Amino acid sequence: PIYHRLVAVGERTGNLEVVLRRAADYIERVATTQKSVKNALVYPAILCLVAITVIGIMVTFVLPAFTGLYASFGVQLPAATRALMAGTNWLQHYGLWLLLGIVAAIAAGYLYIKTPAGSYQWSKLALSLPKIGHITLLNELSRCCRSMALLYGSGLPLPEIMTLVIQGTNNKAMAKALTEVQQSMIAGAGLS
Repeated sequence: PIYHRLVAVGERTGNLEVVLRRAADYIERVATTQKSVKNALVYPAILCLVAITVIGIMVTFVLPAFTGLYASFGVQLPAATRALMAGTNWLQHYGLWLLLGIVAAIAAGYLYIKTPAGSYQWSKLALSLPKIGHITLLNELSRCCRSMALLYGSGLPLPEIMTLVIQGTNNKAMAKALTEVQQSMIAGAGLS
């Protein structure tokens, strides 16, 4: 909706070339920001995947071999070692059920996120996570500020700008906060 409105304003004011140039710069900056955020999250994602794979290999292949070895010694093992061996044994017998439960929980969570309430809760969670929440907040604020600057520079009135920015926000918690700012602005308060 932002780009359609920008083109309409550019045509109406006779500044279509300027508006399109600003829109192109905006799209380029947004793409650069999104690429930076994705690149920042790739390393932690790979690290988690490698850690899960190593733990899976240890539990499936390495620890069962040690269980038989330690059992042949016939000595009393420390409590931590016994707990680890019992956990390994449990995972060998019930690991598939655990995996199915995790997959079912992820699927249920995904379906819940598709609901309005779930989408809002997910957005709030994304903003509250350590490190990632801060990156998400800065990314959303950057996008909102750039959108507002672009729309304001094109000559749109502030209430309409706020509506378009709210519609373009991916984070539902941020959209709710912006809606509250818009309502207070319409009631006579400033943006701050």
